[in-house]
Amino acid sequence: MAERPSMSIPLQVLSPDVEYVQLRIGCDCCCGCVSCSAGFYPIGISVTVRCAAETYYHQDGWAGDTAGCIDTGDALVVPTDRNRYVEPLFAPNLAPLGTPECWLADHGLTQDGFAAEELKDTDQDGMPAWAEYLAGTDPNDADSALRIESIAVARQDRVAVSFSTVAGRSYELVTASSLTQESWLPVEYSMLPDGAERTSASIPGTGGAVTVYLDANGDTPGYFRVKLSS
Repeated sequence: MAERPSMSIPLQVLSPDVEYVQLRIGCDCCCGCVSCSAGFYPIGISVTVRCAAETYYHQDGWAGDTAGCIDTGDALVVPTDRNRYVEPLFAPNLAPLGTPECWLADHGLTQDGFAAEELKDTDQDGMPAWAEYLAGTDPNDADSALRIESIAVARQDRVAVSFSTVAGRSYELVTASSLTQESWLPVEYSMLPDGAERTSASIPGTGGAVTVYLDANGDTPGYFRVKLSS
């Protein structure tokens, strides 16, 4: 794990007759804080580093050189036997379906408790909040949703399917012969209007609409879905 930037070390007056070690303390200040100062400490004592998680987060262990330390949960007792780097770890609290509470709160979804809020479709776009979180869309904006925008005949033997995307997400286009069919199968597509370089690989999001081209023939099933690629 890469070390985060350490807390700044305050100016200290050190005795030339005492041997010291350096204690560096990292912290993700967006998720929590620590109450102990990084700095130089005399060899042979113990330093207690305490941490506190911000709202919607919880403390989730310690990282760094923790060998020989005593972990009491929200505190770490560090022996000053050598130079060390330690860091509290924080993780988001999750609603029952896995939606971070901080994400729900950032979108104003707190009124009825997080378990209920993640099930709501506030903007009535067909996607509950938990699905909007996974898709990277805005639960308060009906125009921000994972959906197929259009299906059109591009040329005699090609169908153009356009759908909205979010940068950092990947997508699959799947098809079935019936809306009630349990198994939806991946579709071979091309990013080129002439249908060259066909593939069924996942489609990276761009932050805008993406158009793919399918063969139009009598065997092509009539229903399509776009979904997040796992």
